[in-house]
Amino acid sequence: MTKSKLWQRVLLSNSNVKLSLLPGIGGRLMNVHYQGAPLFFENPDSLEFQPDLSALRKVPTRAKHLPFPLWGGEKTWVAPESSWPKGGPHPVLDSGPYEYQQISEMQVRMTSRICPISGLQILRTVTLETGAAGWFVEHALTNRSDTDRYCGIWSVMMVNRPVRIVCQTSPQDRHAVLMGNPSAAVSNTGEQIAVDCVSTDEFKVGTHPATRVAKVHFGGETGAIKLTAEASSLSTAQEYAHGHALEVYNSANYDYAELEWHAPAERLSPGETSTFSVRYKIAETGQ
Repeated sequence: MTKSKLWQRVLLSNSNVKLSLLPGIGGRLMNVHYQGAPLFFENPDSLEFQPDLSALRKVPTRAKHLPFPLWGGEKTWVAPESSWPKGGPHPVLDSGPYEYQQISEMQVRMTSRICPISGLQILRTVTLETGAAGWFVEHALTNRSDTDRYCGIWSVMMVNRPVRIVCQTSPQDRHAVLMGNPSAAVSNTGEQIAVDCVSTDEFKVGTHPATRVAKVHFGGETGAIKLTAEASSLSTAQEYAHGHALEVYNSANYDYAELEWHAPAERLSPGETSTFSVRYKIAETGQ
């Protein structure tokens, strides 16, 4: 346990992996250790910082052009980005404390407060597989307001570089450049897109994959560890708030990249819930 209550970790572990959860800072899965090595990025500049949700720009960061804290780890955002307040994710949902419940030795449930801006509430359930190098994150988004909300679940995972992120695609679903100039980092054959996140050039690309699977090769193209991230659903591109289901971001200020799965956007009536899940599995290259 760390000194601050907000930074107290909840650990789930088996003989293969250790999951480190941080309910007090946005209900995050803050890190995953495989054979003792951390796979996720944790921002050293904001470690142990006590956030004021009304003044999050005070959180220490080297990426001062981004109007929100970069805590690290894996978390739930709400799409579309165009609906974010002041250009950043909803503070209560992204940086506020979540209540957590230990369901079993292998499962934890974390529940946000109701966001006073959007009226939305997030529930995250993290399950570690018994005796396997795999885990499962279930996202639930509930409209607690008294009016309809157009929104979508956005699963964001920050991984340590260098990595190569790969998914299958179709010729009609070419990638879109969302930020920067990723031309040197992206290879798109029309059947597969590979994004090499190795440098400090900031960019972001979006694509609509042909399957529900994306793979993260740690160490780059010839890396020894492969993490498979399989989404629970995949619909037509038109059903997504950003026009595609998968996004990859490469940071200029820190040594990390992001794999971002989207769920289809929905118009949630008051009391209605949307769900989405991602299953993760680690394997050695060649397995």
